[in-house]
Amino acid sequence: MGDFSPVSLVSHGGGVLALDAEGQLVSVAPDGAVLGQVPVSGAEARLSVGAEGTFAAVLDEASLRFYEARTLTPLPMELPCEAADLWWLERPERVLIACAQGAEQAFAVDLRTARYEPAQRPPGAPARRLLGRPLYVHGCDGFPCTAPAP
Repeated sequence: MGDFSPVSLVSHGGGVLALDAEGQLVSVAPDGAVLGQVPVSGAEARLSVGAEGTFAAVLDEASLRFYEARTLTPLPMELPCEAADLWWLERPERVLIACAQGAEQAFAVDLRTARYEPAQRPPGAPARRLLGRPLYVHGCDGFPCTAPAP
C-alpha cells in the first residue's frame, strides 16, 4: 500500500480494516487487494467491527459513522444523540450507543433499518465483542479480561 502506515487494525469477515495517521480507512483482502477506502476525521478515531465482521464503526469525539466492513460502503444513519461510546450486540446489525450528553441515556440501533430505540446503558467501561465468538473483553492491566455482555 505504499506509504500507508496503520495506527489501528481490526479484522472483518473478508480481511482487515486499517486506519492510518492521516485518517484514511482501508479494507484489505487476505491477498492484499484493496476492497474499499474512505477518509475519516483522523487517526484519533476508534475503529471497531461488530459480530461476524459484517459492519464497522468509526467513533471520533462525538462523531460516529457506520460502514459495511468489507467494502466500506457508508450506512445512512442519523443518531438521536452525540455518541460517547458503543457496544456491539450479538446480532451483527445491532449496536448499543451511549450518548455523550446524558450519563444514563443510550439507544439500541439496527444498522439495516436505521431504526433506534431507548436502551439501558451498561455500567462500567465499554467491552469489545470478539469476532465470531459470544465473548466480550476489556483491558485489564494490559491484558484482555472477560467482561459481561451489555
